[in-house]
Amino acid sequence: MSHFLGDADDENSLLKLALNRGWLNCVGIDTNRKPVYAFFHTSFQEYFAAKAIDDWHFFLNDVPWNPSQGTYRIFEHQWKQTILFWLGREEENLKQQKQRFIDALVNFKDGFFQWNKYYGKGFYEDRAYFLAVEGIAEFSGYSRADKIVAQFVKLLLGV
Repeated sequence: MSHFLGDADDENSLLKLALNRGWLNCVGIDTNRKPVYAFFHTSFQEYFAAKAIDDWHFFLNDVPWNPSQGTYRIFEHQWKQTILFWLGREEENLKQQKQRFIDALVNFKDGFFQWNKYYGKGFYEDRAYFLAVEGIAEFSGYSRADKIVAQFVKLLLGV
């Protein structure tokens, strides 16, 4: 921890600031007698994780012909809030990445049977699509937001 945030004894360190703000708490001591810290709430952990991720492929790196070689964090429950925090980041340099990420979610193909007889999508395709809909709420600048939300409403209404 001290490598990134400094030392708890240093009044000017980020670690001391985080401890004083209550974002981090000392939860014990490791086998080397060094303090172990944890975030007060998982939201802090998820937010700071999202701030550290610069490439949307961290969440989804689809390898359709060999999924075991891909990265599919979009389907892991513990990553959902981090993904939404990431989509809510306001840095201009991420705008195109966020656009491509939501496009990838909307167009995700799982290669499984089409379990939804109404619109012919597979189970994981639905999950990716629903994450895209939630993500649009965080990234309002998505160019096709109106179309995606309209399609989602049709799905809900069964039309």
